[in-house]
Amino acid sequence: MMDARPMYPNGHHPVRIHRALDLIHDAKPLPRIDHPVKYYYVDFGLSAHFPVGAPSLVLEKVGHDMEIPEISNEVPYDAYKADIYALGNLFDKDFLQHLVECMKQREPGVRPPADELIRMFQQLRALVPESSVRWRLVQRSEQPYEKLINDTVAVARDGLSSLKRMVG
Repeated sequence: MMDARPMYPNGHHPVRIHRALDLIHDAKPLPRIDHPVKYYYVDFGLSAHFPVGAPSLVLEKVGHDMEIPEISNEVPYDAYKADIYALGNLFDKDFLQHLVECMKQREPGVRPPADELIRMFQQLRALVPESSVRWRLVQRSEQPYEKLINDTVAVARDGLSSLKRMVG
């Protein structure tokens, strides 16, 4: 889930995101490159509530990621450790390879807790040049000619954004 408030300071319609709340006017988004958004990973269909101090064990073989090794209908498993594995699958990218390997340990007890993973991510992120982090996301189905056009537009936008920041 994305919090788009920085891109839409005047708001937008909750269903038709490119429309204003009145559904009559266009919602004009600000460039994401200059107005970063936050992403939240949610799973309301499979959520469970655990009272403070209670064990986080669940017993269901449901979900979108059936690769999680411990998921079972017979043996209770730690929901948080299963989430770590699922996020590892989601983050399976080159520069995150070490982090992903930690998250996808076959044995749930060996997977690091979320706060440790955040520290590990921040250390890895510090090694990546700022220009790489700001680069656009490429769709897997993008054709070479589309990539050329989209990359050219992205370079121009990044250049203008950098110029704006330098000038003030």
